Amino acid sequence: MNQLERSQSIVDALSFGDEVRFEDYFSPEEESKIKDSKVFRQDVVDSILNPHSAKGLLLPWKKTIDFRIRKGETTVHTGYNGHRKSMMLGVIQLGLMTQGGKCLTISLEMPPVKTIRRQIAQHSGIGINDYGVKDTDSFYNFVSDNHLIYDQIGTMKWKKVVGICRYAINNLGAEYLFIDSLLKCGIMKGDYDTQCLFVDELTTLAKDTNTSIHLVAHSKKPSEIKSNNSGENKPPDKYAISGAAEISDMVDNVLIHHKLSPDAVTINDQGNSYDQFIYVGKQRDPQGEDAEPIFGFEFNPMNLQFKSYSNTPKMSPDDWADGNFL
Repeated sequence: MNQLERSQSIVDALSFGDEVRFEDYFSPEEESKIKDSKVFRQDVVDSILNPHSAKGLLLPWKKTIDFRIRKGETTVHTGYNGHRKSMMLGVIQLGLMTQGGKCLTISLEMPPVKTIRRQIAQHSGIGINDYGVKDTDSFYNFVSDNHLIYDQIGTMKWKKVVGICRYAINNLGAEYLFIDSLLKCGIMKGDYDTQCLFVDELTTLAKDTNTSIHLVAHSKKPSEIKSNNSGENKPPDKYAISGAAEISDMVDNVLIHHKLSPDAVTINDQGNSYDQFIYVGKQRDPQGEDAEPIFGFEFNPMNLQFKSYSNTPKMSPDDWADGNFL
């Protein structure tokens, strides 16, 4: 099998078929939402006996203990264009799959093979141009049936995006859904009412189905932010999301992804240098001591991993398999 055939087989294995009518999954079933509270008794007991699970899943770094990925919540990932949002989401998905989560990616800006190849590098710890078929097989053994990708590039109507999500939840067991990005969901730039309607549908879907939905929404350009006189070295805040101002109000969490230019990177007292940051701009139900923490990382451009500290070793396939977050 040549490289082209192998790439196509990867896409075929992880993509949905053309025969599915995703429009049929847009409208939820009409059911009564009024329930006897005894229906929730076991959920209450589970939250008492297993509080760790109730808090949500961890991000794949020990230092990020104060933020969890919780079902029933919607998270917006924002940041300037080119600040490695999609790259970071690939690592976060690996961490969720380590903990047994089933992920769906709707990446309308990047072909499936490119998305997968990035994640193989992040999983193997080997340079993206250096790993081979053995590392690819190791990746697929790791993800098992927990890695779903919708195969389409370009703009898609937002109602179809909602339909795809509901189909994947109802029929394929998807639990953690990633939409990249708002810009590609067929909504005009200034149509704030429709943007709000779309985000409202996503937040309702997450709560109704007890899933975790993640939406990439780019930030405004630094020149468009009145309080920013420092260019891209100053991170945007949750109010700088490019789109309706209400987006950050409607969702449960806002994560701001930000990279520093090489000339802005400094070494701290512990000898660590960070060039990538996650700013928690909003967290609806914080479980840790800090509701809006800041996490710093060192990016490795070879294997596309994000190290917690300068002396942290790279994550290996064994680390991912064992949940040994560094």
